[in-house]
Amino acid sequence: MSRNKLVLLGIILFDVMSLGILIPVLPAIFNEMVLPVISGNPQVNTVIWYSLVIGLHPIGAFFSAPYLGALSDRVGRKWVLVVSLVGTVVGYSLSVIGVQAASLLLLAIARVIDGFTAGNIAVARASLLDIAPPENRTQALGVVGALFGLGMLMGPLFGGLSWSVFGLSHSASTLVIATGISLVSMLVTVFLFRETNTEIGVVKHKMQLLPKPESELVPHIVAGVLYVVGFGIFTTYWALYLYSHFGLDAKQVSYAFVFTGLFIAVTQGVVVRYLSHFAKPRKVLLSSLPLFALAVLLLAVIPLPYLYPALAWFCLWNGLSMANRVSLISSYGAKYGQGYISGMDASYTSLAATAAPLLLGISSFFGPQVPFIVIFIVVISAWFVVHKYCFEYKVSA
Repeated sequence: MSRNKLVLLGIILFDVMSLGILIPVLPAIFNEMVLPVISGNPQVNTVIWYSLVIGLHPIGAFFSAPYLGALSDRVGRKWVLVVSLVGTVVGYSLSVIGVQAASLLLLAIARVIDGFTAGNIAVARASLLDIAPPENRTQALGVVGALFGLGMLMGPLFGGLSWSVFGLSHSASTLVIATGISLVSMLVTVFLFRETNTEIGVVKHKMQLLPKPESELVPHIVAGVLYVVGFGIFTTYWALYLYSHFGLDAKQVSYAFVFTGLFIAVTQGVVVRYLSHFAKPRKVLLSSLPLFALAVLLLAVIPLPYLYPALAWFCLWNGLSMANRVSLISSYGAKYGQGYISGMDASYTSLAATAAPLLLGISSFFGPQVPFIVIFIVVISAWFVVHKYCFEYKVSA
């Protein structure tokens, strides 16, 4: 494996870990702060402010990711990646100060900075596709998906076990560790990463902050948004459902998430790699998306003794859908540039991630199984869009 590939995989793993580290502490940060009163119910008031501040990051990414991706097609991946990582370091550093000062404003500014420089994953993914032959595109994206699974597994573990540093609180110390991981990633990029874009400036796009995809990419964006909304509802709701429906305790819920992370990592790193030799991304998607939707319904009704086999079935089809969806839209990188494609995809999936909790909140009013039905509907809608309108780009002879 080349040094560049190792560096890129490390950047992606560290980036996901730094996000995962925050999962156990972010709710605690807002619970411990004195927040302006929007609702007379303290719990609702905390949830409102938590949603508003955390939502600033994906909103910022919606505007910035296409710009940064297209910029990396024009000037190269390396320094756009460095700027993105600098933004992450600055954002986390401001968050440390904000937690210590109990300043909601500083926390909000930190999320805005991190959101508007959120090109890490998109540009790193474009770099991987620069050095991967077209026939190995799905394999490369499967490895990225496996690293997401590992990072989201390792990050919360570090966050939950982090110790006090520099005499700071547990929450601030966790943010310091996340800052350190991002700083290491930035330094590795500066000193060890070599430019992968061999066609700098060949593909040029109008640089704009409001993302407007090319018309032939719109169906791919729509399918991606629907898929991410469905998966986002599931990830937001699953822990709560395990508590309320199955009566699991915190340790048992953590076991379920560890199993999920490991199985998705195995699916993306092994099954996707093997299957890519025999089937094109679109063909896999047309099978995996409906089976993913059915697996969600199965999880809604399965008895507790069969939970883990059902979860494994879910992870298999979700993992295949995740990698092959990205691979299908990435085929257009040959025409528009991988940075542009990765940035545009990251932009709209970030927006979809902000919509998922809203849909979950509305659907959960009608019953504990209703969110699973909503997931089924949006994923089947994604399958319909892929079936009717999404095709792999073929380079003209």
